[in-house]
Amino acid sequence: MRQHLPAAAQHKIYFDYGDQTLDAMYPLLQQKVDQLMRQLKYPKTLWQTRVFPGADHSETAWSQRLHIPLEFLLAPSVDLLEQSLTEDSADRTIVFHLLYRALYPR
Repeated sequence: MRQHLPAAAQHKIYFDYGDQTLDAMYPLLQQKVDQLMRQLKYPKTLWQTRVFPGADHSETAWSQRLHIPLEFLLAPSVDLLEQSLTEDSADRTIVFHLLYRALYPR
């Protein structure tokens, strides 16, 4: 996994799991992933792990919390916006500004 993760300051990553059915096997594995994320210096603003007690590994459970990863992944990140403003790419800056305005109209 270490070799396949994108650069720490360029992407948002979201993990979640419940504690029923297949998800009951995830806690130890997720702890290893969280440790790797910290070792790679991912800012907490760009990655998130959430646990949902009582939730199982099913489309029904996921549909009840779909808004959580969508809000996290689609919301503008200060870290990513600041990075886009310091890079030479005018296109990237414009995209982030348009996304920000679409999500947070005045």
